Amino acid sequence: MKKLFLLFGIAFLSLGISSAQFFSYGIKGGVNYSKLQFDDISNISTSGMDYNLLEDNAFQSFHFGIMTRLNIMNMYIQPELYFNTSGGKVLVQELDASGGVTVENIKQVKFSKIDLPLLLGFKIGPMRINAGPVASAVLSEKNEITEVIPELESLSKVFTIGYQAGVGIDILKFLTLDYRYEGGLSKWGEKLTVGGNDYPFDSRANMHLLSLGILF
Repeated sequence: MKKLFLLFGIAFLSLGISSAQFFSYGIKGGVNYSKLQFDDISNISTSGMDYNLLEDNAFQSFHFGIMTRLNIMNMYIQPELYFNTSGGKVLVQELDASGGVTVENIKQVKFSKIDLPLLLGFKIGPMRINAGPVASAVLSEKNEITEVIPELESLSKVFTIGYQAGVGIDILKFLTLDYRYEGGLSKWGEKLTVGGNDYPFDSRANMHLLSLGILF
């Protein structure tokens, strides 16, 4: 009888280890460095002043959420769901009647989003390489450009599609460290509208993400 219980115990423990090796889940979080990329826009006409909008530096933000991983030999599928902030900085130049620059302001455009990446990866020992699509739903937009140009309409779409690619390492079987690059496949918008006038606008945000995760 003791041997039978011992066999059941070993079988149960083996099943648990096998399940953990096949499927795991956890939490993750980290920092982002994102930037808006667009062609410079010149001579935006408003009722009171004309402006240029120029691409400026990236800014730092954050992300946090949940992750799952399905292991298949040396490959894995990793769906994730997390809250993310991204965007960039824009240089706004005020112009005088002759087109000369009178005042320059750096304004931030910030998007709060829910991101859903679906990554396919390969493992080489503790190292990992992964890539896949990411769908984003924009929850809110904070656009400081409207402090200077109140007539400017929203820049963002509700849903966008992009991609992620990067590398990672697993530490002590329950910690994960990842670096990824995220690029945009969807435009944030087709145009800018200011005071009834349309200006070409094709901005695709890119982002660098550094994450730490804990697997259970």
